[in-house]
Amino acid sequence: MIYAVMIVGRGEAERYLGFTLERATRWADKVHVALEPEVGANERALTAQWADSVSELKFSASSNDAMAKDQAWLDATHAFRPTEEDYFAVIKPTETVQDPTAVRATIKEFPGQAYQFKLYHLWDEDHVRVDGDWGPKLETFIVPWVLGASYPDQRMRAGRLPTYHFNVPVRGLSVSDALDYDMMLFEDKLKKWEWFQMSGASGFYSFDHINSIRRTPELHTWKKGGVLAKTAI
Repeated sequence: MIYAVMIVGRGEAERYLGFTLERATRWADKVHVALEPEVGANERALTAQWADSVSELKFSASSNDAMAKDQAWLDATHAFRPTEEDYFAVIKPTETVQDPTAVRATIKEFPGQAYQFKLYHLWDEDHVRVDGDWGPKLETFIVPWVLGASYPDQRMRAGRLPTYHFNVPVRGLSVSDALDYDMMLFEDKLKKWEWFQMSGASGFYSFDHINSIRRTPELHTWKKGGVLAKTAI
């Protein structure tokens, strides 16, 4: 079984949450959503529609990244009761996996490994970023489930997965492309910029990384039938 974990904050329902949750159900057998404090009725309605289980977080990921992710992982474990033959994946509420069939086929053919997606950040409907830390990169999304997993004690940048994933053999090829919609619209860019300012993230991220949101970065055209399979929202 593949279990997906997603942390959802306030305002995500007005962005891409329904779309990304529906896409997650195409490759994950069950989806757990951990709701940050202060989420609204729209987030709750969408998670009730698409998620197999839901929990309430005591901390937002912005206030304490590691504690929120630790609780989300533990809540999903209690909800699903996985075994060591199962897999956990962590996905953001702005991310989609492009090839669900490949995810399942790869895990079946090469079991017991960690699996990577090639992650792209959309800049608009026709372009992806290819500059700096925002450029496409391989990122581990899925690992075999292990009892007692935990995230490093960090207020921010605790990572996508618990620390044990560093000890899991990694399938060296991308299982699928993944898209992050977190900066696709002007409103998304503004939300991202405001998060950096309000959360104190400037102490954890470089000045150039943050300010690249306010300028046109290096882009590549995103073409249907090319490296990425374009999906309409």
